[in-house]
Amino acid sequence: MHNIVQIEGNNGLIRDMSSHAILNASSEQIDSYNSRKKVAQLRELELSKQKEEINSLKEDVKEIKAMLEALLKR
Repeated sequence: MHNIVQIEGNNGLIRDMSSHAILNASSEQIDSYNSRKKVAQLRELELSKQKEEINSLKEDVKEIKAMLEALLKR
């Protein structure tokens, strides 16, 4: 087992003395972080889908414009 020491002044943080890593031992803070991360990922996915849809609409408008120009030239 790793030698773990409580960090003074912060109940949620501990230090693993073998690796000198600072770890968050608060399950509430970890859960909160994971929730925020998931929300951010969902927002990023939604934004990506919206960008794809906008690009698709732009291509459709270009095609319609080209067809109208071809009709007007006749």
